Formats: sequence, C-alpha cells, structure tokens
Amino acid sequence: MKKRLWFPFHLAAQVRRVLTRPQIVIVAATFIVLMEILWATCAYFDVYGNLPLIMLSTRDRAVVVLMGAFGWFRVFWFHPLFNTEYRNWLRASPWQKGDALPLGTVHPCVGDIIVVAFLALLLADPRTVTHSDFLRPTPLMGLAMYAISYASVVPATVWLTQPRAFAYVAFLLIAAAMRLGQVWAPLLPLMLLAGWAVACKGLSDSWHLFPWDETIHWGGRIKRRWQTMNSQGVGLLGKETGPDRVPVSELGWPFATLSPWTPSTVIGKRERLLMAALLSFWLHAILSIFSQKELAQGGAATFLVFVVTFLAIGRLAMIGGNHAPPLNLAGRLFLFRWIIPGHDRAAVPALTIAATALGTAAAGHFLCELSLPVLVSLVLMSTLAVFILVGPDATTWRLTAPCRIHHGLLNKQTYDQLT
Repeated sequence: MKKRLWFPFHLAAQVRRVLTRPQIVIVAATFIVLMEILWATCAYFDVYGNLPLIMLSTRDRAVVVLMGAFGWFRVFWFHPLFNTEYRNWLRASPWQKGDALPLGTVHPCVGDIIVVAFLALLLADPRTVTHSDFLRPTPLMGLAMYAISYASVVPATVWLTQPRAFAYVAFLLIAAAMRLGQVWAPLLPLMLLAGWAVACKGLSDSWHLFPWDETIHWGGRIKRRWQTMNSQGVGLLGKETGPDRVPVSELGWPFATLSPWTPSTVIGKRERLLMAALLSFWLHAILSIFSQKELAQGGAATFLVFVVTFLAIGRLAMIGGNHAPPLNLAGRLFLFRWIIPGHDRAAVPALTIAATALGTAAAGHFLCELSLPVLVSLVLMSTLAVFILVGPDATTWRLTAPCRIHHGLLNKQTYDQLT
C-alpha cells in the first residue's frame, strides 16, 4: 500500500527534476487551460462559426511548438556548458565524471517521457477537425518535433566540447531522417533514434574533457586573463615575465595592429568544408518539408541574398581591418594605377563569391532545371567552398601586401589621445 501511495509522488519528483523553473510551467499550463476553456465555451454555445475549430487547431500547434521548445530547454538549462557559474562551481567541487549532475541530468529520463507523453495526449484527444483548412497536428508530429529539437542541440553541445566526430555523424543522421522520412515514413523514427544514440554517446564522452577550457571559446578568455596576471608580476611558477608574455589585446594601438601574432586556426579547411556540406544538406532537408512552394521560394531567395552578401563583406573584413590601400581613389586615377595587384588581391574572394553564387544559380535553374531544395543547397555549398578555399591568408596578406596602417574607427579615441 505504501508503494502505491508513493508511486505518484515518485513520478511527480521525476517531472520536477526536468522542470526546474515553475514560472515556465505556470505560463505554459495557463495558456493551454485558457485555450481549452475558450474552445469548450464556443463549442458548447455553438457561436462564431468555425471559431472553435480555429482555436483547437491553434492550441494543437502551440503544443507542438512547446514540445520542440522543451527539447531545447532540457539541454540549454541543464548543461553546465551554458551556465558559467554552474560550470565554475562544478570545477571547484569534488564532482567527477560519472556522478549525477546536481541540477539534473542532460540525458533523457523518466521525467522527459512523462512530460512528452502528456503533451502528446493533448494532440490525441478524440475531437478531430475534419475541415480541410484546420487539419490538426498528430501526436507523431509532436514527438518528432521534440526528438529533432533535442537531437539537434545535443550534437551542437558535443561539437563545442568535443569529440566532434560524434557531432558530425549525429547531424548527418538527423538531417537524413528529415529528408528520407518523406520518402519512406519508417525511416524517420529509425534514423532519429540512431542520431539520438550517437549524440548521447558523444555527450557522455565529452565529460572526459571537463571543464572544456581547451575546446570552448570562452575558455580563451580565461587564458588571456591568466597571461595578463603573469605579465603584471612574477609568474606563479617562478618564471620571470617579459614583454612577450603580454597578450596582444593588451598592447593597444598601434602595437596590436603591428604585431604579427594572430590566433591559431582551430578548425582546418577540410573540417570547415565538412561543416559547409552538412549545413547545405540541412538546408536541403528543411526546404523539402515545406508544402507551400511560393513561401519556400521567397524565403530561400532572401536567405541566399543575405548569406552571399554576408560572406562577401565578411571576407573583405577578415583581410582588411586596419590596412588601407597605398593610394586612394584619386591617386589611382591620377597615376593610372587602377589596380594594385599586391593589395587588390584581397578583393578576389568577395568577387568570386558573388560570381559563383550567380553562376551556380543560373546554371542550376535554366540549364539543369534543378528543384528548389537541391538548387539552394548547391548554391550555398559552392559559395561556402569559395569562402573557405579562395583568396590569400589574412596573416600573409597583412605582412606582405603594400598598404597603409591606420587607426580605424574602433581605435579612433586612442589615436586622438596619442596625437
């Protein structure tokens, strides 16, 4: 008898572990209850025509979005990677890999099953909508939304903390599940389950590198602060300090600009090409889901214009910075030096990116008559490949190109103080 009484409280405790913020639960539950009351009231009094159907369909779509948001919440809220105070506390505590996380596990647990099952039951009630304009989402759609959202953010976390091989395989399986699931429905849950398993395996192995100071971006800030502390006095290990121990970011203008030091490239070209291919495949899979072709075409065209413009401008910004051409426009025209090869080669990648995007889009549409998902993914892959492979290295160009070094907009205040 005691076990039977204790069992509901045990389930409630499992749910409480995965819902650590009561405010979020109260807001979500209030919205669902209000939509249910309004639908029942309108349906009981039979008013406003199709309003009850619209409200019921809206409620169901909100539940699907809520299931997707819950998958993201389970990772972002419980993983120490996204909580600096939590990660620093774990680092200073006797916690070790294999122990339970104090704020709750990131892996799926019984509480996740209860929450997802409850939300799926809201989509499985017998009140069906037969009107063609108010088709209700199915419980399978809600489960797929939760699985895709959780299984997509976990590989991103694994990629940040390493090992990255698991992240790449998981990303590939999830995108293939969305694409091939439209060809044969049973492939969707099977490949999602495989991607989920690979992502969870990488999540478990990533704890070997905790606290991830060598792999995540904000770990570099800790190293720079450590170098700054050592540059201000004798090192803690008894080593004498010198000017070479001062971080470049602390030198100020113009010494930071004149310094030949640049941060080392963490990701090689091959891995960046692999990331570009995965991103293109993901875009192809997402565009394949849309049933409204006009909406997909407009969104894809806007996305491509934005991406191509951003890549072209970003490539110029990576090369230029505080380095200006040796002659301004008037000097070039007056001296008939319209092109300065050593300096103007920095513009080759930007021009090549624009030409590649236009040429690939025109050839794929007019000559090959490719479908929209294939064409957009192909254009994105080609422009990203040009961005990665074409053009001079930024460090080599800055050290060898004929150019003038100026203060730039960000350092104008420092420049005025010095002059």
